[in-house]
Amino acid sequence: MTKGEKRFNAVKDGYIKDYNRLNRVPLLNLFYKGGLVHVVNNLTTTTHKIGEFEEMCVRLSLRKTIKPLKPVAKLVYITLVTRVIVDESDDEAAIIGKAKKGFQAKIDNDELTENIVKIRKDKECPYGTFAND
Repeated sequence: MTKGEKRFNAVKDGYIKDYNRLNRVPLLNLFYKGGLVHVVNNLTTTTHKIGEFEEMCVRLSLRKTIKPLKPVAKLVYITLVTRVIVDESDDEAAIIGKAKKGFQAKIDNDELTENIVKIRKDKECPYGTFAND
């Protein structure tokens, strides 16, 4: 067991208890993988470094209630790379067509977090800009 896993296990039960006490949105999953803590509910999935998660646990344990969070728009950037075997004479359209399967498999994979480059607040089109927000 790694140091990160030990640190996670030491605070996990307290986090779950405090989360359930304060939230209306159920916690679906909470796990440590790849050096990150993954927090999954039916609205979002977030990942945190173990130190950030430990700080969250302390803040959560001190709260009596949680104010409802207002929605915000985020831009999620990913980088996908896939390997394809093509004929030397294939043009770009044919290569892209063959690559689609590999890209779709990566998107459908539970480990998509490996491909996330950054997440930023959408300042150009904040929440409420579009009718379907």
